[in-house]
Amino acid sequence: MANDGPVDWGVNVAAEDSSEKTRKPRRSRKSEKPALDLLDEDNGSSLFEGSLFGDPLSDSLGSGQESSQAGSKASGRVSDRARSGRGSSRGAGGRRRAGSFGGEKAEGREEPSEMTPERQERFAKNIVLQQLSMSMKSRQQLAKKLAEKNVPEDVAIKVLDRMEEVHLVNDETFAHMWVESRHGNRKLGKRSLRRELREKGIDEELAQQALENVSEDDERDACHVLVQKKLGVSSPEESTRVQVDDSAPWETRQAQLKEREKQVRRLVSMLMRKGYSGSLAMAVVSEYV
Repeated sequence: MANDGPVDWGVNVAAEDSSEKTRKPRRSRKSEKPALDLLDEDNGSSLFEGSLFGDPLSDSLGSGQESSQAGSKASGRVSDRARSGRGSSRGAGGRRRAGSFGGEKAEGREEPSEMTPERQERFAKNIVLQQLSMSMKSRQQLAKKLAEKNVPEDVAIKVLDRMEEVHLVNDETFAHMWVESRHGNRKLGKRSLRRELREKGIDEELAQQALENVSEDDERDACHVLVQKKLGVSSPEESTRVQVDDSAPWETRQAQLKEREKQVRRLVSMLMRKGYSGSLAMAVVSEYV
């Protein structure tokens, strides 16, 4: 093969250098702009800058220093809010500010004395209906609740009178339901029931009418239920009586008698605290001890 002459390597190298210079540089994957534009092109700052937790994508965006500065600014703002009391439901001294959840008084809420008569009546009516939605109440109970809310007395009387007219408040019905519930569930005697009705503001005549629904047999049966529950038996025959051996030495008999008296006294006291007479309590307990 004929030799065409020496190759001009200088020309080729220069061409390659020129090609390398004109070649478009490859962009680093890390420097690519994400699909979601998280950077503000105007100032190059992250949209997360200044948030409470800093920039969560600072590592992938290569802006660790900017994220640190943003976090410092955010923590500074949090400290400012803490010092000024903003951002917390509690003010100076740890007391909850007005208008916060659980506060004593919502900010801007009017007192009943500042309301018009129509709004006072509406305010009182809502309180009564709310109380009745939870359980039946006597008129005195509702009057006390309205007084606690600073409702004027004349407004409370007017609203409660209206509630009685539409039979939403009825002391007679309340007394009968109270006696039925407390005697049936708690096995209370007439004495305790009468005292509770008096505390609820029920008239003595209405209380007596309600208590007539509890007969002497009802009270005796309730006493048996209470004693049986206390002793863990279902009848007097199952009860373990304290036996007193007359042939035993005097000291032994005295100890047995004391033990028996102790048991009787404990059961009788329990029945009397429930509102039963001492004579009825003793008669029932004597069947078990």
